[in-house]
Amino acid sequence: YFAASSEMEMVKWMKSLKSEMLTANNMENNFQIRSPKHETSIETLSTCSWDSGDYRDLEDCIYMEPVESRIPSFIDTKDEVSESENNEDVEHPPLPPRPAFYISSDPQRVSRAKTIPKQQKFEIDRSKSYSSTFQKLVKSLEGEPSSHVDDRLEQASASSNSESGSDSKSYWESVYFHGSKSKASEIIARLAENGVYLIRNGDDNTKVLLFYSHPMLKKFRIMEKEDGHVTIAREGPDFETIEELLYYYYTNDLPNVNMKLVIPYKLHSDYR
Repeated sequence: YFAASSEMEMVKWMKSLKSEMLTANNMENNFQIRSPKHETSIETLSTCSWDSGDYRDLEDCIYMEPVESRIPSFIDTKDEVSESENNEDVEHPPLPPRPAFYISSDPQRVSRAKTIPKQQKFEIDRSKSYSSTFQKLVKSLEGEPSSHVDDRLEQASASSNSESGSDSKSYWESVYFHGSKSKASEIIARLAENGVYLIRNGDDNTKVLLFYSHPMLKKFRIMEKEDGHVTIAREGPDFETIEELLYYYYTNDLPNVNMKLVIPYKLHSDYR
């Protein structure tokens, strides 16, 4: 440090030192001001371009980085803000509608079946007593067999007239599963073919229709109305028995699902 007799003298010496430092660092061209020469006297310094009333020139940084590499003191986030605002205007795809009266389950991701096997046909036990509505439906289907209802109906009819009618009866018995919910879901997920289904017990002593609809499992609670009829949709058709209900959805789409029942799990070719 050094001592000066007055502030004015101190400023003169500081300006002289600053000028020498600028010269030593080749900084004259970086500042748009006229820098004093080495031989300039201290008296001249007081009247040169360095003679400012404050200390701004003295306090300016000497060791400056190149202009290209300077980090700005303020980062303009205008573009970021506008980008964020624009994102709010992006139209997202609408969510699929939630099916009315649908009882959701935890969806389980399963792989698509390698090759969907030929749809198996089903049969109905003619020896069992069904309502007149159901019998009319059977007759109409016999006249115009669909992809799900064909010659197994005739086989069932033939077998029902003999002692071998147990084969026909076993068809509807094969739809019921008496194990746990997790095991039922595991079976349907493993078969992984649209329309394969089973009936399991629910938590509230009701029955649940569990089926596969790619890419997940779906289920309907079978509700019993005051008159004893059963249905899976409050505004949908009702039936006297669960078998009639299942038979109906072999030829009609399930509520809010563009799919029909195809085959009970026990009759699926991949079931073991």
